[in-house]
Amino acid sequence: METKGKKELLFGEDVKIAGVVAGIAKYLNKDIKTLRVLYATATILTGLIPGVLAYIALAFAMVMNEEHHNDSALMGSK
Repeated sequence: METKGKKELLFGEDVKIAGVVAGIAKYLNKDIKTLRVLYATATILTGLIPGVLAYIALAFAMVMNEEHHNDSALMGSK
């Protein structure tokens, strides 16, 4: 089955915690630092819980690309 032309939400390569915001930035072709600041600000303004839960949900929902899988310290694959 071909996925030609289909964009997938992948983990980003510039990983801080799980690579979720970096993956979103790559998907949207936006600056990673700007999105990190926006996500952190939104998380703080909403009382932390919704932002943290959304981050965890996105971490499980995102597709693991081969580079992230091989380099991930979170997955214990070093």
